[in-house]
Amino acid sequence: WQGSKRWRNGEGGWEPFGTGYDKIEAFTRQIENFCRAIRGEEALRITPEDALASVEVIETAYAALAESSWRSVVHS
Repeated sequence: WQGSKRWRNGEGGWEPFGTGYDKIEAFTRQIENFCRAIRGEEALRITPEDALASVEVIETAYAALAESSWRSVVHS
């Protein structure tokens, strides 16, 4: 991933965010953290709440894409 842009509803214009990252390294570090957490060696870096919030954003994005419309992400 090499960065992205977002459109904030009502603010106009695309806004760049993020500088990118190495996906393979990121996934490797997540898996290593998960394994160490299972062994009780460290805490999870990504909480269950973080994971669910990510899924909410992705579900909202897919729904907006299917409807060809904008949708707000509402965290429950």
